[in-house]
Amino acid sequence: MKKNILNACTEKIAGFPLWVKQRIYLNLRKDLQNSGSLNFIENSNLNFSSYVPILTYKGTTELESRSGGYDTNIYNFLGYCKENYTLIEISLNTFLTIEEICKLFEFCIEQDLVRRPVANGISTITSYMSGKLRLGEYFKRLGTITVEDLESAITEYKHKIQMGETPKFGEILRKLNLISENDLKSILQLKEESKQRFILDISNLPKVETVSQTERDKFEQEIKLLTDENTNLKIKLRQILNLVKRNEQ
Repeated sequence: MKKNILNACTEKIAGFPLWVKQRIYLNLRKDLQNSGSLNFIENSNLNFSSYVPILTYKGTTELESRSGGYDTNIYNFLGYCKENYTLIEISLNTFLTIEEICKLFEFCIEQDLVRRPVANGISTITSYMSGKLRLGEYFKRLGTITVEDLESAITEYKHKIQMGETPKFGEILRKLNLISENDLKSILQLKEESKQRFILDISNLPKVETVSQTERDKFEQEIKLLTDENTNLKIKLRQILNLVKRNEQ
């Protein structure tokens, strides 16, 4: 298996000085608040990003024998599951989109190669991002809306179609006060970004280096020389300005 890229990136950031990590945290938190996704990220029932698929006995046997003749991506996926990689880590290491990973995950569940998640939110999100669920069904399976709510929204949607409009189902759910604006924005952003191919390059992250006392003393000496030079330049400039001022008088 390849190196766990996400863990390597996290470890690099974890090695940053505390004040740098604090700034990164505050910036990320502010970004999540502005996008309306903070509650979504903090909801453990929806945190599929840290979910590790678990192989069934059939999945373990199939990975060893490959008797089922599945696609190479399926066996690669099962191999990462065996190594306890999360869905996100599998995506980063295979360069597949999250949408593609969710489709592999759903297929493996159907074939009894991996276990179905205990948390309802995990399987609901992966089903939605793989295209198995529509938006209304997604919120119904989460328990955000009822069957009656969904039927009302579908009726309103069909009515607008008949009126010659091109409505968005999510906006109908929101206008009927069945879901919040943040709930809608979060899942639509997740769905859209799941189609993007994301490559994480940890080589771009800065290195944390410890400067020796000798190097520190040398640096401080250079700073002192620059400070003295700057002071002398200010004195000379002041003398020139005074000279010009006297000539004008």
